[in-house]
Amino acid sequence: MIEDRKKNLKKSWLYRHRGIIMSGPLGLFYALFLNSLLEILPLAQWFPRYQAEIRPVMFRYPLLIGILIYGIGIPIIEEFLFRFLLFGRLRIYVSAVAAGVGSSLVFGIYHGNALQFVYAFLSGLLLCYVYWKCDSILAPILFHGFANGFVYLIASLMGFDILQDMRQKLIACALGLAGTVLILLQMKDMKNVHSVRPEKPIFPGSV
Repeated sequence: MIEDRKKNLKKSWLYRHRGIIMSGPLGLFYALFLNSLLEILPLAQWFPRYQAEIRPVMFRYPLLIGILIYGIGIPIIEEFLFRFLLFGRLRIYVSAVAAGVGSSLVFGIYHGNALQFVYAFLSGLLLCYVYWKCDSILAPILFHGFANGFVYLIASLMGFDILQDMRQKLIACALGLAGTVLILLQMKDMKNVHSVRPEKPIFPGSV
């Protein structure tokens, strides 16, 4: 009876696509962790131009428009460009790690300033891992969309200084890190349910 239930579970749609389903919450926890960490660091001193000029421009749209742009439009476009195309093409010639690092460097440079380079490079590495592990471009799109949408929602509704003291920032950072690590551990133990193997590139028609 128990064995039959396990077999039926493994055949279910939710089980076979659990990596994709987890990608959205992973993006949310990751955004909470990294943005809380950035709030802890003295960014105003390190990156005065970003604080004064770039961030206000990024968050200038009304909430609904911003969510559509940053939570849906940009994730779809950037994931097809940097994960599906760039990472996928590099994966033909080099290992998954090298392809992830290379595409993430380009992803960071594309953002055009030092702070966002670091943010995008680290995020790109994780997005490549999610894409490789789940074997579906939908996974990094969901990750990216949840992360961007969460940050835009919080910044628009509550402002940038929602976490007023260091204790709140540390708690938020720890919560985000714990959620990120727990979901990544679930993905790590998850066997690939599609056709992806470490030696096989993720790109249509590649061999």
